[in-house]
Formats: sequence, C-alpha cells, structure tokens
Amino acid sequence: MQSNYASYLLIAKQKEVAPCTAVDEDKKFLVVDRSDANLPSVIEEVERKIIKKKSGKSVANTSKSIFSWPVAQDSFWISSFFGPRRLGRFVKMHTGIDLAALKGTPIKAAAGGKVIKACYEPGYGNNIVIEHNRKYKTRYAHLDEILVEQGQVVRREQRIGTVGDTGFVQAEGTNASHLHFEVYTFNKQVNPILYLPRR
Repeated sequence: MQSNYASYLLIAKQKEVAPCTAVDEDKKFLVVDRSDANLPSVIEEVERKIIKKKSGKSVANTSKSIFSWPVAQDSFWISSFFGPRRLGRFVKMHTGIDLAALKGTPIKAAAGGKVIKACYEPGYGNNIVIEHNRKYKTRYAHLDEILVEQGQVVRREQRIGTVGDTGFVQAEGTNASHLHFEVYTFNKQVNPILYLPRR
C-alpha cells in the first residue's frame, strides 16, 4: 500500500496529464480524494500517460528537481497539501504546502536567487519571497525569524529564516508552527510537490 504522500504525488502528476472534472457542489473547486484507496490499480496507467506526454519534459517526470526541500527532510511532516481544502463549511484554495516543524527549525532557500521581499504581511506573517529567475519565485511564510534582507542574493540551501506561527495559522492541538511554502511560475502559484525531489 502506498503512503499518503505517494498517493498525493501520483494524483498531482495525473492532474498534469489531463484536468480532472470532479468539482464540489458549488462547481468551484476540484475535489481530490487523497486516500490510499484503489491507488495501486491506477499507478501503471498514470505513469504511462506521463511518460507519453508530448514534450517529455514534465517536471513531474524529471529525475532532477528544480528546488530543494526548504526544511531538512527529517525535521518536518506535510500537514497540508496544495489544492482545495475544507475549512468548516467552506472550501478554500490552499496555494502552497505546509511543512509542520518545531518552532525555530532552520529554513533554507530552495534555490539560489534574489530576495525581493522580507517582511511581515497580513495572513502570511513574517515571510520571504525569492526570485530565482524570470520564471520562478518561491515564498516562505509564517516564519518566526527572518534572517535575510530585501535585495540580498542567496545561494541554494542558505539559511534564510526559522519556522514559526506568525500571521494567520490554524492549529491542530496546541502547536501551530509550520512553514507555508509556495512556488510561482510566471507569477502563478503552482503545486510545489511537482518541483521538489521525492521524499
């Protein structure tokens, strides 16, 4: 049986091949079943479609990922994935992934680039945005500490801040500390999982 992470990654890849048609009652958001149920039966078909994709250069199918994990892999668990999520009676788009970790855990730049934002923003709390090139940007939000300044050039895996719970966060229990990580392509928020190495 595949893990929830593997299940989600597979579904994310599948969405890259062809858009799903499932929507919620309001016809606004895609509803994705993130459970492990029936996953083995679709693995072969999905992987075959990805490989047959015309360009052959889908990020989901490349062996070398564009970004590194911004938190050491033994220091976090993924508490929320990219995509629609239910908040009480409402469904809202979650524009990144949440990496739950202890407050103060180091955060590293996912790739080299220039810091274009390093400040507090409503919702995001203490956050950093790094421009990597004309196509890609990454955002790191809810930080406890910001360790870089706007205009600073950083290298891949350079320490840029620490995990915190600033801004608007939801707690499961008493600890709300996590990193909200976003990836932008041409200023559009996309699924970070597709641009990161497999865990």
